[in-house]
Amino acid sequence: MFETRALLEPGSWKIEKIGVVGPGTVGMTMAAVLAGSKIRIGSEKPASVVCVQRKSDRSGWKIDAINNGHPSIGSGDPLLQEITARAVREGLLHATHDYEMLCDADVILVCVKTGIRKMEPDYKTLLNTVKDLARALRKKPSGKIPLVIFESTLAPTSISTVIWDLFDKNGLTEGRNILIGYSPSRIVPGNPVESLRNSCKLAGGLHQETGKLISLLYRNIVTGASVYETNCLTAELVKTSQSAYKDVRMAFSAEIAWLCGNRDIDFYSAMEIVNKRLRKKVNADVFRNCPDQVRIVSPPFGTGQKCISNDGMLLWWRYNEAGNDSSSSIILKALQINEESPVINFRQAENYFGKIKGSRIAVLGVSSAKNEGITDNSPILVLANYLKKKRFNYILHDPFINKDALALSAKNQVVNFTSNLDEAIRNADYVFICTAHDYYKEYSERLVSVRSIK
Repeated sequence: MFETRALLEPGSWKIEKIGVVGPGTVGMTMAAVLAGSKIRIGSEKPASVVCVQRKSDRSGWKIDAINNGHPSIGSGDPLLQEITARAVREGLLHATHDYEMLCDADVILVCVKTGIRKMEPDYKTLLNTVKDLARALRKKPSGKIPLVIFESTLAPTSISTVIWDLFDKNGLTEGRNILIGYSPSRIVPGNPVESLRNSCKLAGGLHQETGKLISLLYRNIVTGASVYETNCLTAELVKTSQSAYKDVRMAFSAEIAWLCGNRDIDFYSAMEIVNKRLRKKVNADVFRNCPDQVRIVSPPFGTGQKCISNDGMLLWWRYNEAGNDSSSSIILKALQINEESPVINFRQAENYFGKIKGSRIAVLGVSSAKNEGITDNSPILVLANYLKKKRFNYILHDPFINKDALALSAKNQVVNFTSNLDEAIRNADYVFICTAHDYYKEYSERLVSVRSIK
């Protein structure tokens, strides 16, 4: 069995090349920041970073975008754009569709999407990625032991079962000729670079020393927070539990907001009073790093964030799959409430304004994340489907989304979408700002100047 302690001795671990598979929000940010940090571990030259994007009609364009110095995500983060352009210009970052470019990599990050399908984990893309990666690593130089770090969200025990087994079937044995680690992403769309640098990171490994290697690497990019060494199962549980908790808190806020709305009570005034009292009773020393956890949050329009709803379901699935009775799970109930939020919020607006049907409605913000062009799991598209079904006169707008977005066509909403704000608000009777893009703040005067808007 390979002894990883040797890698921790000064000068024994060398990182010359880092691979990142899946340049989405997480992968693109990790790749750019790793390259931009000019990491030197065991080498005087900074480690180069190569992004691998599989060939596809939908995502193949990302390769050219990265190689031309542009992030492969519709991020409004100028810092990400600056770091990406500089790293490409300095020859430290490039992209390809060829997995064999990773055969000599020292570290490989897997940042592909996972999801839920019929109440079970959907690992199709992940497993195909692992197979492609394993085929490439069979050609690695003799004696090289790559560290493969999974950033994708996984159900508890997935690393020690599904991932381990798949690598092993392809001749790559954990602890002998490959090291497997898990460090679930904490990147926030809309502010990816700063959220990466200032969010605590988990460094989990199957081998007891792997977490130390991950920590040694990630301390170069997580500069404003801590990296905690642990094992893979703990990291899986922490990630899914944290998201499930957020889902439950959002559902609770939504229920309180609906209750207040049905009784003509100002929810925000009530929330402010409750939160002031909570802050007075909280031990500031204990909660100084997580003040948000001791207050009622603003009610969501729906979770929007795919990771929150999916992660909680992955946690529930593992518990349920083990044969436990989960029929009364608060995780499931929270998921249901948050899925219903977009339509219920609209109905409450109808109760407040009176009859809206027959009027022209402008829905501003389709993305599920602030200052990003992310349509996956967007609650605004849930509302759009409701408006379409009920035959409302509405139009959708988002400055970060194009008409060719797959989610728009999948939901048959292309004809109802425009990227022109003037067109969206022209003759509008009601405007619903559903995503907190800074763009809408900049044009707030234009919005209120439209005479037809009530």
